[in-house]
Order: sequence, then structure tokens, then C-alpha cells
Amino acid sequence: MPWIHWDNWQMRGIRQGWLLVCAVMLGACAPALDWREFRADEGAFGVLMPQRPSQAERKLVTPAGEVTMKMYSVRVDETVLGAGFADFASPPDAATQAAMQAALLKNLDGTVISDKPVGSGVPGMPAGREVVKRGLLGQGTASVPGELRARFYVRDNRYYQLVVIGRQGALPEADIDMFMVSLKPG
Repeated sequence: MPWIHWDNWQMRGIRQGWLLVCAVMLGACAPALDWREFRADEGAFGVLMPQRPSQAERKLVTPAGEVTMKMYSVRVDETVLGAGFADFASPPDAATQAAMQAALLKNLDGTVISDKPVGSGVPGMPAGREVVKRGLLGQGTASVPGELRARFYVRDNRYYQLVVIGRQGALPEADIDMFMVSLKPG
């Protein structure tokens, strides 16, 4: 009988060890963010978000008149990811697009370190712009290096923008890139 008791104790130890190993392996494989497509039916677009976003609206005065910018955003620790759109009566011209971009870029006091054209990756959608701005988030001794990365696109009468703003390096570049290329109009 003592031998059977030893086998049960030994098997229980082995099972517990395997359960611990499996739990550690599953934890290591689990993604830090749970990316899924969010559909903004009113704006007729989809974008990858790591959680269900909140919605906000803001009236903006532009050279083409007043428009309502609708934004969908999430906070991930020290970073905010947002996607939004505004509808114009006619396709927004360069001055209107510049005003929309300037309104967003005011969210971080700093220096533009990159401003370049980017492809949309969407058939029938023109190329857009990507702007990266670095500066300080917060005030006084509590301020930390921050970064704002934004992409702007226009398709017909609709203006789209994607933005990531937060402490520099707080969100992995791979996650930022995945979000920035995920816009799917229509």
C-alpha cells in the first residue's frame, strides 16, 4: 500500500508542475492588447482598437465652415489612441485640411520631427499624411517626454484622422503601426 500512496503523491506533484508550466506558457503567449475591429457605422469606417472606444464630438471652425469632428478613442495606460472623421459639404481643400491638422497637433506642445506622405493601403482612397510631433506631456516637474503620431486622409467629402498620443515609448511601435494602418473606410 505505501507504494501506491507514493505514486499518487508523485503523480499529483507532476500534474501540478505541468499545470504551472502550462499557465506560464499561456501567459507568455497572450497578447498584451486584445485588438479587434471597431466599426463606426455613422462614419462608415472600421479600425482596430484594443478595447471598446468612447465617443466624443467637437465643433471645429475651418476655412470651409464649421464641421463636427466625431472621435472614437481608448486609453491604454499612458497612451490614447483615437480615430475620427468629419463630413464637409464638398471635398476639403488644402487650407481646410491644414486647419484640421493644426487643431489636432495643438494637443502636444513640441516640435514636428516628421511630416510625410503615406499610402492608405485602401483601394480607391488617396494617400494621406503622417505627422510625428515630440514634446512634453504634463506640466512642471511632472512632465515627461511625449509623442503624438497622426495620420490624415481625405476621401470624397470625408476627412479621417488617426492619432496616438502618450508618453514616448509607452506603447510598442508594433502596436502603434498596427493601429495606424488599420483604417478601412466603407
